[in-house]
Amino acid sequence: MSKVRHHIVFNLLWLFFIFSPVKAQYIPVHPTNQVYDFLTELSNTGFLNYSTFASPSSRLEIAQILSQLEPEKLNHRQQKELSFYLADFNNELKKNKYFNPRFYLLSYRDSSTAFSVNPIAGGNYWVNQNGVAWHWWNGAEAWGTAGKWGFWGSLRDNHESQKLTQPKYLNQNLGGANFKDVSEGKIDYWEFRGGISYDFGIGSVGIIKDHFSWGSNYNGANILSGRTQSFAHIHFQLKPVEWFEFRYVHGWLVSEVIDSSRSFYVNNSYGLNYRPVYHNKFLAANFFTFRPLKKLDVSFGNSIIYDYDNPHLAYFIPVMFYKAVDHHLNSGINNMNSQIFMDVSSRLIQKTHMYFSLFIDELAVKRITDPDLHNLYSFKTGFRFNNLIDNLYGGIEYTI
Repeated sequence: MSKVRHHIVFNLLWLFFIFSPVKAQYIPVHPTNQVYDFLTELSNTGFLNYSTFASPSSRLEIAQILSQLEPEKLNHRQQKELSFYLADFNNELKKNKYFNPRFYLLSYRDSSTAFSVNPIAGGNYWVNQNGVAWHWWNGAEAWGTAGKWGFWGSLRDNHESQKLTQPKYLNQNLGGANFKDVSEGKIDYWEFRGGISYDFGIGSVGIIKDHFSWGSNYNGANILSGRTQSFAHIHFQLKPVEWFEFRYVHGWLVSEVIDSSRSFYVNNSYGLNYRPVYHNKFLAANFFTFRPLKKLDVSFGNSIIYDYDNPHLAYFIPVMFYKAVDHHLNSGINNMNSQIFMDVSSRLIQKTHMYFSLFIDELAVKRITDPDLHNLYSFKTGFRFNNLIDNLYGGIEYTI
């Protein structure tokens, strides 16, 4: 192809991205946002058909789901919650519809551009017979759109009475990194999350540093939990039809395994210091979801954690079975760490959500047939009912 033809193709692609119709933007709502609890409740009770096997969803998607609800069919408490969430998410719909908007420190919107800026403050406090613990945070967040592009970021300074993500604590707290010891066991740490994305109508693609979670649950997913510190990754999501959805990520992880051959000493203001260089580590994962029935989701996928010097092109192919790719790339030597998983989520019984997810690490057929060996696996199963009696929910969840 000549330089002129290359130039023409480039300009056509540029014009497509700039002047394509403005229909949607992908700005994720963090998996810890309580709007997911509300959507799950309404899905369990039959008011919505919203799947909770993977998060996050985008602000626009949540706004569109909330707009489907008929308030007169909800009870008083649900109506109040709907009004609360619409005060925020209704801004995505650009409708001439009256609602009481939430407070924004700074906000702007026109036909093609929008942005919002807000302060962040929050905290948790726990008390039992062993004493007290607390975690509070402060910072700021912003998000905006320009055409089909979305961008967002949040910076939080976290303060804990002690390191609450230690293995001895059975909780669902999000992890942190680079803890700074303050005094008497107290710690501080920074967390920045953000990204940029492009929505192409039936899906989205983005470069993101944020949390995500795969696997049905009410007390922590066992496929990809979302509890690790946020890490940078390429996001790709596709939903061409109502009965199929696809998700893919390729992430850059922090191994903290020192590569002594590349580490070195350096003189700085503190004197002679050892500068460790870490081995690279990457994650590739995909998740296919099929809906054979309106209220039944069947999902499966696989992932791999690998440690080449540089990201390998094969793991950027979203639909791959990565264990087979690994066996091709590393024939005759130790392979990388691969996983397979599945998830089934059913709301076929009225007001009841039943689910099952299975995660297998390094599946080997010989470990299935040999009674002295076993595969490493985890499964989670459970059910939850909502509003059999108004405003009452209950359920059981079991994890191995």
